[in-house]
Amino acid sequence: MRKLMKQRRFKQGLLSLILLTGVAIAQAASPWMRSEGDRYYWAGTSYSTGNQFWDGGNDLQDADCRNNDWKTFHKFEYGYSYYSTLVAGLSAGSVRCGDDDELTGVGDLTLGIRGRLDIYSNGKSWEITAIIPTGYDRNNPSRLGNGRFGIEGGVAWSSRERGRSMLSPWSWEGSTSIRLWQGPPADQFLSSFSVRRRITAVSGISVRISGDISLRNESPEKVKFENRTRLTDFDKIRAAISWSSRINTRWSYQTSIGHVLWGRNATNNLTVGLNISYDWRQ
Repeated sequence: MRKLMKQRRFKQGLLSLILLTGVAIAQAASPWMRSEGDRYYWAGTSYSTGNQFWDGGNDLQDADCRNNDWKTFHKFEYGYSYYSTLVAGLSAGSVRCGDDDELTGVGDLTLGIRGRLDIYSNGKSWEITAIIPTGYDRNNPSRLGNGRFGIEGGVAWSSRERGRSMLSPWSWEGSTSIRLWQGPPADQFLSSFSVRRRITAVSGISVRISGDISLRNESPEKVKFENRTRLTDFDKIRAAISWSSRINTRWSYQTSIGHVLWGRNATNNLTVGLNISYDWRQ
């Protein structure tokens, strides 16, 4: 009877995942360093939808409504010196499932620093980021951020050096990090790996696999809607394909489509996105 009641509660709603912000958008650290005085701005929007979710036992379940989630992201990087880059990020969004369940607001603020793993070349870095709540009530389940202070540390690397041409049209990037929280939600291990094929001198296509794995060291907290599954203790593996191109020496854009391949306490979402960036190089 208890198992049937648990399954029924799962089927009453769809899991609304945390809106990850700033450098968390990339699921881990970035490999690229900015030269002293250089500035970089990155903005993006994405739309996610789905009507199924994986429950706590990794079983795929149907939901009573289809979620429609919009997110916007903003990130700014500043080359403080040759050896360090300062990073700030913020996100906002709207999550909706059905006619009544809707929430719009701002996520967490992230502030970080990135350094070189190799002082002689670009494309290998470490990164430490603080995650700061933006003033909402942590005890209120109607929140888009986590409501806790957190810290994330990781490393990233690339097979190519930024700004230099390659003989091979193929390249790859990888990253891994740990995200620690001041209490719930559960701490997380994040990792990603992507392969890119250059199509023209300024554009290319990429395939990316990323994962969020819970360390399961905290009890989950409830989400906004009491009849939904829990938010903070989840696992998720996602695949995405993207097209990126430089418009000119300063402007670039990227379009992407991705899908969750497997999860635990995670939505089975399809996501499409568009990003633009502007680079103030010295």
